Amino acid sequence: MPRISHIRRKATYLFLSYIAATTLLSVPRVYAQGRESAEVRLTRGMLLYEDKKYEEATRELLQAHQLDPRNANVVYYLALSLSAQGRNAEAEAYVRKGLEVQPKNANLRLMLAYTLRAQGKTEASRQVAESLQLEPASPLVGASRDLLTSLRTPRRGDTPFWLEATARAQYDSNVSLKPNAGSGTSGIGRASSWGDFLGLSSEYAFFRSPNWQSAARYDMYQTINYSNHKFDYSDHVVGGRLTYTDVLPSAQRYFLTFRPFYDILLQQGREFLQRPTALLDSYLYWDPTGSNRTQLFYQFEEKLFNEHPSQSRPALGHGDENRDGQNYRVGLVHYMFFDRQRYGINFGYNYDFDDTHGDNWRYAGHRAVAGFLATLPWEIRATTNFEFHARHYNGVNSKFTPFSFSPNVRRHDQEFLSLFSLAKDITPHLTVSLEHLWDSNLSSIADFRFRREVISLGVTWRYF
Repeated sequence: MPRISHIRRKATYLFLSYIAATTLLSVPRVYAQGRESAEVRLTRGMLLYEDKKYEEATRELLQAHQLDPRNANVVYYLALSLSAQGRNAEAEAYVRKGLEVQPKNANLRLMLAYTLRAQGKTEASRQVAESLQLEPASPLVGASRDLLTSLRTPRRGDTPFWLEATARAQYDSNVSLKPNAGSGTSGIGRASSWGDFLGLSSEYAFFRSPNWQSAARYDMYQTINYSNHKFDYSDHVVGGRLTYTDVLPSAQRYFLTFRPFYDILLQQGREFLQRPTALLDSYLYWDPTGSNRTQLFYQFEEKLFNEHPSQSRPALGHGDENRDGQNYRVGLVHYMFFDRQRYGINFGYNYDFDDTHGDNWRYAGHRAVAGFLATLPWEIRATTNFEFHARHYNGVNSKFTPFSFSPNVRRHDQEFLSLFSLAKDITPHLTVSLEHLWDSNLSSIADFRFRREVISLGVTWRYF
């Protein structure tokens, strides 16, 4: 081992000596010494950056920049290191200095677009990314297209106010979730029906800073079933959102969001449920802009399933049927993208525990998810998402025990969901889509076994 280390040191010394000698032959001596030192410090900074030692990398790269301010590679890695620490304004300043020397440098221009995007300067970032699109010979055209895709996708926080409205014509094979077999199904009307779906989502962010955002929002949906109006539903949700985001020292971005809301659900035009709910979401991302990214999340929900402050009608669910409680979810999802995000797959797992007051609804669940994305001709996006949710209810189901041959009936459900979609963006604000939903629930209790398919064709309009 000592012999090998000696050989490595000697080889490194000879290589650096060769670089220094060739440099000295071509430039004045003082500038050559500065250039050599800058290259050495750049190498150190790159190695430190790869080891995620961003503060040490920044110090080395700043010294390299002082020695050779015209070196575009130094500026590029300095901006990367600063951005990894959340210092995007400083990164932008250094990139602009580099572009004064090399205005056509595609790497620096793309880095400028990303630093602008990280600061919320969406329009400026879009303009820089679009300028790269005008140079098809540039090897960064694909990367700039990926950035433009994210810039053109409406995201919370890009603008203070956004609105999304959807109208769909649909066929639902089981609007009442009628069991495949079992009792208690008379009088609910026809199971299948043609109908319409109308939806609206809106949000206004009244406070925004680099780390904090506060917003108020309103959501609603309305279903109309032509063959069974007993299951026409209208839901109105008023709520808020408080979000904190930052970057860990290891460069992973995380989000913490608190969302209180209150919704009123109407069935056939009459009040059915009032539900105050509070959610705490937390997300941690690895490589959120690359071709491989992982999302780790934890969610806590406090819910009152049915609350009537006016006491105008008795609350649904007493004793074992009381669905008030807390829900806990933890899991991760991994995404992989190919060919400039035109194709992709995702897969993941999460565990959830519904700790309700009533034993009939308390369960521990395991959920597996998977999805596929393919961009077809004419830029049509084809997506398929699968979900398998196994729920094991903790208590003996008291509601169905008297009707069972067994004195102890424990409920176990296995739900399979599949959603297939074809979507085409007519404009950045208008999307047409065709969807097929398949939902099948297998249960140890017959009254909870059902199968449902929904086929719909609709249009979505966005303002952002």
